[in-house]
Amino acid sequence: MSHPGDPEHTVRLAAETAMDAMAARLRRVVRLRDVAPILEAEALREARRLAELLPGEDDLAVHHLLGWFHWFRHQAIVVRTDPGPGPERDRERDQPDLRLAVHSLTASFLAGEEHLPEPLLPLLAENAAGYAARLIPELKESNDPARISCAAQLWRRIVDTVPAGHPQRPVHLTALGNVLRITSRRGGPPADLDDAIDRFREALSAVSEGPGRAMYLYNLGEALYTRFDRTGAIEDLESAVTLLGEAALATPDEGIYRALVLTGLAGALRARYERTGAPRDLDGSIARYREVVSMFPADHPGRIESLSRLGNALRLRFERTGRTEDLNAAVQAGRQAVEAAPGDHPDRAVHLNDLGDALVARFDHAGDTADRDGALTAWSEASASAASTVSLRIRAGLSAARLLAKTGEAERAARAADEAVRLMAAADVGHRDRPLAGPRP
Repeated sequence: MSHPGDPEHTVRLAAETAMDAMAARLRRVVRLRDVAPILEAEALREARRLAELLPGEDDLAVHHLLGWFHWFRHQAIVVRTDPGPGPERDRERDQPDLRLAVHSLTASFLAGEEHLPEPLLPLLAENAAGYAARLIPELKESNDPARISCAAQLWRRIVDTVPAGHPQRPVHLTALGNVLRITSRRGGPPADLDDAIDRFREALSAVSEGPGRAMYLYNLGEALYTRFDRTGAIEDLESAVTLLGEAALATPDEGIYRALVLTGLAGALRARYERTGAPRDLDGSIARYREVVSMFPADHPGRIESLSRLGNALRLRFERTGRTEDLNAAVQAGRQAVEAAPGDHPDRAVHLNDLGDALVARFDHAGDTADRDGALTAWSEASASAASTVSLRIRAGLSAARLLAKTGEAERAARAADEAVRLMAAADVGHRDRPLAGPRP
């Protein structure tokens, strides 16, 4: 606590005096409906004293007072110097007081302040969008629900403020949709995903044909595919396939973004194959995954995931057609995925499980014991992976136990099953996707 005579107390008193003086001056303008008080020379001196308080503990209040001061001055100066209709009117935007008002009141807009000049709201929203956009990459890694919720509220305000027809409105709608997708992934209500889809749909409807349209097509298609995955609504899947197909056609033939679009399309086509059994969908999925694998650099994380998905799709086609070349290609893709994933890769156990599945399928088909041994090795490593989730480790252990039992190795099968049971018992109910310690010696 500061006391009279302390430097801190002196600074605090000066701040309160400056803010009180400016607040009183602004009240006079409003009460008298006369801008004369903010045109006085002393008014500018008070504004300078107020600006000297930045940064400080009263930043928001200071910005709010300065914003209104400069907004009133801008209005007064424009009225006094208004040349009438014509090109000269465009000079209004070059007024320094207008720029200062927008700069200061943007802080108030970001903070959720409601009492702001109505004519400035679209400009404040545009200014705020620049700050809000920089938060989105951080939100993708955040586990703070309050922070994500605040970001969603801010983007809602920006979208609600920017008028229809504004050239940046589709961009802002997309940003809001992306934040709502984040809240949905973090366990938010289903309405968040529905709202995101509505925002993506509005954004798409507001953009014309052109290279940039692919992004809007992809965002809506991928969100609809996600909702299908949750609800099983086939109409969402059909729309997702159509939109992602259009996005692929509108995307240049190279680059990581095209790989992202093709990955989404491949997944949607495979999902539709699993629902309808149409062979062309599975063929299309495999073709897209192959293209994606060829587009990524050898050490790119996306290549590992794409190899694993390609192997799974090829194995699925083998189950339908019995074509040995598909099964061989599935094993090769699975091996490449495992080889590319380092030992501490969070999804290495996933790829090991997939490789084991492909190898045991080939063992069942051709009877080569090397494939059986390879499957057991893959599942053993996956089961022992301390970095993996418990559910994946249990799955790997049970797969190994079943294969060992089927091939007559009862003792080894029992040990593998016992280890899987131990993992089940050790896992907390409701937290089965936590990593646990490796198996006992």
